[in-house]
Amino acid sequence: MTTDIDSQALVTILREHARFAEGRPGGRRADLHDIDLSGLRLPGINLRQAKLTGANLSKIDLAAADLSDADLFGVDFTGANLTRSNFEGADLRGARFRGATLKGANLAGADMRPGKASLGATESHTDLTGANLEGSVLRRARLLFANMKRANLKDVDAAGADFENVDFEEADLSMANLSGARLDSADLTAANLSGANLERTSMLGSRFRGAVLTGASIDSGAGDDALRGILALPDELQGALRDHASWAASHGERGKRLTLEDQDLEGIELPGAYLSGARISGCNLSRANLRGATLELADLTGCNLEGAVLAAADLRGIKLRQANMRKTNLTGADLRSMQVRGAEGDRYTRYADLTGADMKSANTRGMKLEEPTAA
Repeated sequence: MTTDIDSQALVTILREHARFAEGRPGGRRADLHDIDLSGLRLPGINLRQAKLTGANLSKIDLAAADLSDADLFGVDFTGANLTRSNFEGADLRGARFRGATLKGANLAGADMRPGKASLGATESHTDLTGANLEGSVLRRARLLFANMKRANLKDVDAAGADFENVDFEEADLSMANLSGARLDSADLTAANLSGANLERTSMLGSRFRGAVLTGASIDSGAGDDALRGILALPDELQGALRDHASWAASHGERGKRLTLEDQDLEGIELPGAYLSGARISGCNLSRANLRGATLELADLTGCNLEGAVLAAADLRGIKLRQANMRKTNLTGADLRSMQVRGAEGDRYTRYADLTGADMKSANTRGMKLEEPTAA
């Protein structure tokens, strides 16, 4: 819980801190922990090495301020203006930046890992949801487990940064410098990585469902089959898959549902693709690689899937009416039913529909199929 502070007392603390920062006599390091400073205008202020643990700085104006090496553990920067501010080396563990503007900010070497306010407290992850960090510096910053959903990270310099387990869903990382960075187990669903530098970047276990990688620079042989499959896709299809991933992740609030009709996609590589609810009718998907893809509630009516690989794919509630599934690999695929919420909020069971599908010589070993029970 934060407390208010008298304006005159605040002025005195800030004056004494200015002398401290400049090494002048009578200086004292500012201690503003757990203080409510929300909505104040303090552009350009020098708070280097200040203690602001747990403070409320929401909607504050700290444009071009110096907060380098400051103790900002658990600070609330929601909606704050932090344009061109300097956070180099600051302790930002567990800080919240939802909707904040950090355009051109310097966060080099900042510690943005999860943190606990006290022994036994719940661990808090740094929250940068929807934050604008365009052109900012994140070199060697540590953002493990941070939430960066829908954040604007266009043209950031994050060389050598640690983004392990970070949620980048729908984030814009176009033209970002991620060379030598660590993206292990990061979620890059529907992220825009066009033109990004991913050389020497570690991406073990990362998820790139619906990500756009047009023009990205990646080491030869780097990444898994899913990543390499995306790189081989035409730019237009990458964009459509990203729009669909946004649509699926936001339950239709953003993006656009993927609709493909009568297209020749023979041999396409889409392992692990995120195609939940997609409408792909009458398309040629023979010999396509959709291993491990998410196709729950998708409509593949009339598609040619001869020789395609759908092993370990999520096909719950899928429509495969009149589909050609000869020699299709369905090993370990899940075609069970799933609960669906209707337009009126009512829930019903949706079963996989294989009406008229030709499954001659299909490999169904380990496939899970659930058929409707008689009423």
